[in-house]
Amino acid sequence: MVRNEAIEAKGLKTRPPARYSEATLLGAMEGAGKFVEDDELREALSEKGLGTPATRAAIIEGLLNEKYMLREGREMIPTAKAFQLMTLLRGLGVEELSKPELTGEWESKLALMEKGKLSRQAFMSEIAAMTEKSCAKPKNTTAILCPAITPRFKRPAPTAAVS
Repeated sequence: MVRNEAIEAKGLKTRPPARYSEATLLGAMEGAGKFVEDDELREALSEKGLGTPATRAAIIEGLLNEKYMLREGREMIPTAKAFQLMTLLRGLGVEELSKPELTGEWESKLALMEKGKLSRQAFMSEIAAMTEKSCAKPKNTTAILCPAITPRFKRPAPTAAVS
């Protein structure tokens, strides 16, 4: 048996993690493999990260231009629109579209293609199937989930033949 002779309460406060700056966000995109649990996918991402060095800054600018993030001084602040999109993806059951594991999976499969262990046809068929599954859920869901970002398309999406 262990006895404690004294207890002292400390009134400490926890602090949230620091917000990303553009530099730390670029670094997180480059090292996105750190956020992936699966060893194979983590390795696939560790070599390349999210995007390429040439496209990472453009991805961030696109998020800023589309108002998914705001720049406040050096901090990058996610907007309500970003939170709504994440909620919508979870609600539709397609949150994998927002996870680095998807990029890792594709990078892993592209590496298999380079080695001749996976055909382009098989890879593109998987992409087409995932796209159909991901697009079917919003089509079959009412706009009530998140009306602020539910797109209104004038014509149906084109269908592409897989070759």
